[in-house]
Amino acid sequence: MDQKQYKKKYGFPMTTPLAAKSVIKVRQTAAQKTGLGEKMKQFWEAKRQEKAQASKSVAAEAVTAEKPKRTRLRKKNVA
Repeated sequence: MDQKQYKKKYGFPMTTPLAAKSVIKVRQTAAQKTGLGEKMKQFWEAKRQEKAQASKSVAAEAVTAEKPKRTRLRKKNVA
């Protein structure tokens, strides 16, 4: 059950957080101390670069690959 389903089932407004403000503050402080924000930025930037390199290599392979010959379908002579 996700947050939306839980709130709907038990009648909580959708804008009400499920965690206490004190818990949210402790999590926020811990994330700032460990540098979670910077780590996430680095992770996503590395993913973007990896994806860009992969698309460039695929594009280069597509250009160098030979095109298959087109064949013409012939109509059968029905007598």
